[in-house]
Amino acid sequence: MKDKTRIGAEVAIVVTVLSVVIVLMRFESLRFACWESSIFIGIPLVAAIALNLPLTELGLVFRKPLTDLKFFGLACLIFLPAFVAGYYFYAWDAQLVVRLPGGLGKIVAIHFLYHALPEELLFRGYLQKRLGRILPRVFKFLGFELPLAGVVCAALFAAAHVAYE
Repeated sequence: MKDKTRIGAEVAIVVTVLSVVIVLMRFESLRFACWESSIFIGIPLVAAIALNLPLTELGLVFRKPLTDLKFFGLACLIFLPAFVAGYYFYAWDAQLVVRLPGGLGKIVAIHFLYHALPEELLFRGYLQKRLGRILPRVFKFLGFELPLAGVVCAALFAAAHVAYE
């Protein structure tokens, strides 16, 4: 029980820091100053160092790298076209011009390194793993088993993005 209380306090501190960061990101003058991703990477790394956590507690596990890469590639083939189509329809301003933006490689690299990796490390790597220690319950929904920690983490992720936008 003592361990769960400590992890609960740790998660509460992280969520509080994250909330402050999100509030600060709402200020136009502070937006896109490159500090957000540093904080998103820094929070789990500082916690891991301070608490002497193994890298597995940050979600950094490479059991079968080749299988993981194949799964990643398959997921990209399935979801990337739908995302691109959705983005174009979302950004559609009465005329549909389907063309790739200039500097596509740079845009992909920035989004991958600046947005996706830091968010994944913080939310799914660190928070979901730590929440799983204090919220181990799994429930069924439409025939799927959903871990409560995953649902709470997804809600925090969504709330962070809604608060930011």
